[in-house]
Amino acid sequence: MAEISINSNRLKVYALKADFKKKFGATLRVYKGKQFAPNNAELVSLSENDCIVGTLVVNTSTTVEEFEKAFKETFGVTVQVATPDNTELSKNTDTLRKAGSAKAADIKLRIEPNLKVSALKSAFNKKFGASLRVYKNIRFAQDNAKISEVRVAKIATPKNGIVKADADMKVADFEKLVLEEYGVKVQVANANNSKLAKNDGTIADAAKQ
Repeated sequence: MAEISINSNRLKVYALKADFKKKFGATLRVYKGKQFAPNNAELVSLSENDCIVGTLVVNTSTTVEEFEKAFKETFGVTVQVATPDNTELSKNTDTLRKAGSAKAADIKLRIEPNLKVSALKSAFNKKFGASLRVYKNIRFAQDNAKISEVRVAKIATPKNGIVKADADMKVADFEKLVLEEYGVKVQVANANNSKLAKNDGTIADAAKQ
């Protein structure tokens, strides 16, 4: 048995998602209306209930459909379960165990000169559940800066286009790939961007931290 506990009305979306990932391995998508809820939103602001403190007890044999329905009934918040790499929704008939063990597929990130830093960071977070820090020299790049404005000068002919990675890729390998081939200095951080991921860990590990 595993418990999903909300012990405070001020619990943030990112904390719930990280707890779910740690316990089940799958990704939890949380909604505000029909849109994804901001990671820093308090869950009570998304709920139909005035108070959402409580505990939902489920196990790995609970189906995705059963879990999503029970979560809505218990906390008044709409959620959907997705694959570990967050590329697609899990089937309603899958158990949480199966949803959490789905094989990570190649994930495609596009890096183009006119792409905004904020768009790259958002795409990475959506696809992997972890955070991406983007740099210009030794400082954080501005979110509204274009990729062409933050590229490392020593990379003479950086690539443009699709970066293929998967959730099982080592953090150090991903950061090296993006720097050496696309000319962008990045670092992977955990889901709420409070600490850097371990270089020898996977991107999936970073999302669980």
